[in-house]
Amino acid sequence: MTEKLEDMKNLGPVSATWLREAGIATSTALRQSDAVQAFLAVRALGHRPSVNLLYAIEWAVVDEHWTRVDKGRLLLSLDLAEQAHAMID
Repeated sequence: MTEKLEDMKNLGPVSATWLREAGIATSTALRQSDAVQAFLAVRALGHRPSVNLLYAIEWAVVDEHWTRVDKGRLLLSLDLAEQAHAMID
């Protein structure tokens, strides 16, 4: 089922706008992406999101209460993705 990004739990209007600008326009597209990659795509546009956006994306995708999502895993994945990106540049 495709719903507007704003209708997903934990995503507000600013987050939804940033995701659309990054080419992620629907809940289906967000669910098919990786939370870290979506976060990095938003940041690549020049926005300066806090890690709270990363958490919100993950929580929206897995549809879990925020206390049940492994923030440590997300931060480690973000760090690894940033290191890989730095090696390419």
